[in-house]
Amino acid sequence: MFKFVKPETVGYNSSTFLNLRNKLDNYNLRIHTLMIAKGNNIFFNINNGVYNENSIHRMYSETKSLVSLAIGLLYDDKKIKLTDKLSKYFPEYINKKTDKVLLNQTIEDTLKMGTCLTCEDWFTSKYKDRVELYFNQKHNRHCLDKFEYDSAGSMVLSALVEKVSKKDLYTFLYERILKYLKYFDNAYILKCINNRTWGDSGLMCSTIAMLSLGRFLLDKGKVGNKQLLSKEYINKATKKYLSTSKEIARCKRYGYGYQIWMVKDGYAFLGMGNQVTIIYPKLDIVVSMTGNAFDKVPFARDFIFDNVYKAITTKEKLNNKKVLINPKIDIFKNVSINKELISKYKNKTFKCSKGFINSFRLIGNEKNCSLEFLINKKKYVINLKGNLTKKTKIKDIFSKERIVKLPKYDTYDLYVGIEESSKNRLLLQGQVMGDYFSVIKLEIIFKEKSVNLNLKSYAENFFRKYNVNY
Repeated sequence: MFKFVKPETVGYNSSTFLNLRNKLDNYNLRIHTLMIAKGNNIFFNINNGVYNENSIHRMYSETKSLVSLAIGLLYDDKKIKLTDKLSKYFPEYINKKTDKVLLNQTIEDTLKMGTCLTCEDWFTSKYKDRVELYFNQKHNRHCLDKFEYDSAGSMVLSALVEKVSKKDLYTFLYERILKYLKYFDNAYILKCINNRTWGDSGLMCSTIAMLSLGRFLLDKGKVGNKQLLSKEYINKATKKYLSTSKEIARCKRYGYGYQIWMVKDGYAFLGMGNQVTIIYPKLDIVVSMTGNAFDKVPFARDFIFDNVYKAITTKEKLNNKKVLINPKIDIFKNVSINKELISKYKNKTFKCSKGFINSFRLIGNEKNCSLEFLINKKKYVINLKGNLTKKTKIKDIFSKERIVKLPKYDTYDLYVGIEESSKNRLLLQGQVMGDYFSVIKLEIIFKEKSVNLNLKSYAENFFRKYNVNY
């Protein structure tokens, strides 16, 4: 479907996109992949070397936009009406105590994020079934009063699709749309422990797959001679309904459609951590990106949106001076460990009186050092080598409390780099990669006979249990 070309092939100068690549790389925005296509021509493609355009990656809330497309298929099949009440499809959860406003919430209200409630956190709820949890809530606003991000509502829409279609959400979408796009053969969606599809966050697929999905919407639901999803539904889904002017990220203030964000001159699927697919209809351009920028919100997203938009709307004469664009960008911008720090504190064991870390010590030299942690009488080692990023493994100590199925169980790749280092302070940045993503920051402030240790995680709920301050 896609072919890779130089920017000049689609009317741009290579130098414009070399400047874009360098600017994005210099700001350490934790980009994993970034692709831009005009028509079927991919003319910009960068990645961090760990991931590329074909790597399977967690897409987080971009999953919601796929749920919208699945609702569209049911709408086209006349199996549902958008004005149907959501509760109609889940009578098993309805009783005399069910909130009356929630009883009247429609499918369309839910698509628009114009729902009537803010749902309890499902990671800590007594309800393991998220649909049951949803219908046991009480309203705190009326439907369509305002935009209020409702991730749980998207999960209920996903469950509705499975109930009506009698198929797994991914299977339903694959058979009707995704198999025709050619890039979704090895994709999947994570499951909850009750075997419901994690319909608001669990999509696992490649960057180029999302690029093809953006192209599908630009082509108004048509692949070749097949009209797979109606133009009518796509037009409905990509239209602004509710204002999102209060959103923190400036790029998200253009309004909301059916589980799809409006952006300047287009619309987008947006997922936590900078999983992004942007569709620009007037420019015939799709942008697809993955990342791990959990600790750089909202700056990273606004910066990338602004600079990509500036590049693709640049009007300039072609100079035919093709320049080489290095496709690899740094996974981190690392510094070396401070010489005074390593010489003064190496080989000393620091015991921790609280938290899950029992003790730790710094070993080695400025060119090749490690941090050894003792956790529940088991040793964990983070290797640091000069200013290079090193790969290690971490195990989720609290995995038994998780309520989500994981194909890769509880072990993740951890890429660790040094963000800052002075004679008495060491700040490490870690990127957790796998079926889950997170940024973990470890700050150690050394004193003569003790240390302050601060450990903070971003993103998934279960990683928050690593947060310590002592």
